[in-house]
Amino acid sequence: MHIEPVVRGLVSGLLTDGEHPVPVDDTAAILVRKIDNMPGLMRFGMRVLLWVFDWYSLVRGGRRFRGSSLTKQRKRIEEWSRMPIGPCRDMIEFHRKMGVFVALSL
Repeated sequence: MHIEPVVRGLVSGLLTDGEHPVPVDDTAAILVRKIDNMPGLMRFGMRVLLWVFDWYSLVRGGRRFRGSSLTKQRKRIEEWSRMPIGPCRDMIEFHRKMGVFVALSL
């Protein structure tokens, strides 16, 4: 599975506010590299969570996350950030915190 479009949507949904420029494509590319360089089980787990998150949007909103509008992407992100399942919340927090770190580093 190609995770780039999902990560790009997460970065865009989490970091863009319309007031401050965010290098979404560069930030997403670095986050994808970070995920690809994780140890085996962590990389597998993150990829599974991204895949589930992508398809969860189809069930909840009629389109996969990667093809949804920014408004719908933000809605799915908000849902997952409040999930009672820890790994779902943690995946969103990982992208929020690492995305901010990477974006501010560029």
